[in-house]
Amino acid sequence: MIQSALLVMVLMIQAVPVIDVVYPRTAPGEAMPYIARVDSNFIFGSVQPPGSRLWIDGIEAKVNKNGSFLAFQKVDWNRKSYLLKALLGNDSSKVEVTFSTKPVAATPPVREYSPGDFPRQIELSGQPLRTDPRGTYFLFPTAGTKVTATSFKAGNFRIPLTADRSAWVEARTVRNDGGKASLDDPVSVWRIDIDSTESGVSLFLPIDRKLLVRLADEPSPAMLTLELFGAVSHIDKISYPAGETIIREVTWEQIADSVIRLRIGLNGSLWGYSGEWEEKGYRLTVRNAPAIGRRLEGLCIAIDPGHGGKQDGSIGPTGLKEKDANLRVAKTVVERLRNAGATVLLTLDQDSTVGLPDRTGLAESFNADLLISLHHNALPDGVNPFGNFGTGTYYYRPQSHDLAVAVQNAVVSEFGLWDEGVYYNDLALVRPTFQPGILLESAYIMLPEQETLIGSSDYPSRLARAIEKGVATFVHERLTNYSR
Repeated sequence: MIQSALLVMVLMIQAVPVIDVVYPRTAPGEAMPYIARVDSNFIFGSVQPPGSRLWIDGIEAKVNKNGSFLAFQKVDWNRKSYLLKALLGNDSSKVEVTFSTKPVAATPPVREYSPGDFPRQIELSGQPLRTDPRGTYFLFPTAGTKVTATSFKAGNFRIPLTADRSAWVEARTVRNDGGKASLDDPVSVWRIDIDSTESGVSLFLPIDRKLLVRLADEPSPAMLTLELFGAVSHIDKISYPAGETIIREVTWEQIADSVIRLRIGLNGSLWGYSGEWEEKGYRLTVRNAPAIGRRLEGLCIAIDPGHGGKQDGSIGPTGLKEKDANLRVAKTVVERLRNAGATVLLTLDQDSTVGLPDRTGLAESFNADLLISLHHNALPDGVNPFGNFGTGTYYYRPQSHDLAVAVQNAVVSEFGLWDEGVYYNDLALVRPTFQPGILLESAYIMLPEQETLIGSSDYPSRLARAIEKGVATFVHERLTNYSR
């Protein structure tokens, strides 16, 4: 009798619906849940046991078979809370979720400059330069580069590149403000030395100080463009190594009084490159294409599971964390690619915190031919989630565009989710030039149906199959256009 009574009590307890609100939820270190100041927003989570009904602020929300829910409702900024009520038979429960808008952090005071303070010499710390104080990234200087600033605006120094072209850098990122002074006259470039290396070709310019440079790749025709700001050409000698190399020809042009533009024509499609300052000059290395055998033999691939450790990433209605989903599928992708003959690096193989520079650094030290970062998406506050959302792939360098398209098409074909297409986006994981790199958002973990897909038993193997197909398509097309 006692056991029967206990069983009845357990069943009664289990019958009371339990509401778990995943978003908005208090983040670690925060006082309460914070959302953007929007008119309407989403709220999602789960209610258990299955079969429960749910109302949010008096409006019934759809509850899926597994108990997950997602709603998009008006935000009451007077009350600053959601009131949720769940009902299962005669049992009910309530949860109130309070929220606010995150307070704006106080910004430290910025020193102001007057026109009389310029020109002045500053030393850069390696932070990117922008097209405007609030513009996009434009140049990626090496730490220790010294430049002349000619004015100040909105906390940024203006750095003239030509008579009608400037770049801007945040004053707070400057390593050293050397005071009112100008740099020396432009440096002279006398020659270009080109040598074969084990993995490609090295182009070296003897220069006695670091300059701002802009390095860009152009897919058609295959070419690299290198602009040196603060330089004057006296180039009367370009030495090429014997035999055919990836570099076909180098030409130069003085496009402004102190700007040299080099055009490096290539014998076939570009696979990867890197530029760096050495003690006695600037070195540009252009990589050879990998020698691919059967399937993907000979190809080195870096697979990067997004987030990890202290960084959960996004989270689904039933509590599935993006970092866990990313690592789960990444391990299956690695296994699939290795079975196809590729040599594969996993940038992290356990739930640990790895910084973005460390991830790209691992890929380069591994000499990876491709970098693929795996993620699962979410939406920003204020966006109605009941729209067309599915698979999207991000790239930044033109050399990575075709890889993004090939993988995007393969993943869309595999799962049939909405095809968001490919996005050009300045993300840290796809910014490096050493190899084609993409970031795949294969599905939205915050959408109940897609979270269910991500958590299904066959999802990792299906995604791995699609990625292998996309990589194979890209490699075949890229090498077909490679003449070596």
